[in-house]
Amino acid sequence: MGIEADKPESPSEIRYDTLVGTVIGAHGVQGAFKVRMATPTGLSLIQPEKRQSEQAPRPFVLTWIGESPDSGKIYRVISAKRQEPSEIAIVKVAEINNRDVARTIFGQKLYAPEDRRAPLEADEYFVSDLIGLAVVSEAGVALGTVTNVLAEPASDIYETDLGVLIPAVKEFVVKVDLVGGQILVRDIEGLAPDVPEADAGEPIEAVEKPPVRFGRRRFGAKR
Repeated sequence: MGIEADKPESPSEIRYDTLVGTVIGAHGVQGAFKVRMATPTGLSLIQPEKRQSEQAPRPFVLTWIGESPDSGKIYRVISAKRQEPSEIAIVKVAEINNRDVARTIFGQKLYAPEDRRAPLEADEYFVSDLIGLAVVSEAGVALGTVTNVLAEPASDIYETDLGVLIPAVKEFVVKVDLVGGQILVRDIEGLAPDVPEADAGEPIEAVEKPPVRFGRRRFGAKR
């Protein structure tokens, strides 16, 4: 199952470090499986080109499937289609041809090379750069660290380990400081009524973030 090849270690070789999504179940009897996409644009990272004719070789896109970018195998994606709800895709790889085998990769993740991502625009951030950032208000109230970025119709929502939900719009977010490891938010009544204030004079420690970056999210409007 999968292409029997060691994970490339040389910087000059391809690294599959960009998270595409997570396998959440088998689909049908021919080895297809469901993937919950990590970002709205994730499908484009593994979607092969359309076949030109029945006689032409079937196009494929390589993806890394495993527990992490350093544990898994390379597979050839021959089909990737969006399904409702929109964050779910049905994926078929050449190396898996029946439902039983598809079940064995349940919970594993799909990764793509970094160079397949679209470049960031102004006020956009890769999701993994936001995960682990400390969130603090202008008054020094510690709101926890970002554990998830929820994609909602109106805006993305930053969710912290203290259960605080912060709309990623300029009315709430003052500054995203990736270097300092902190998101500064406005003092809005009711945002975090049960969260104690941080000690005055003590700087918020920058939280070390994972080097892998995936997906992109817009913070508010362009400014």
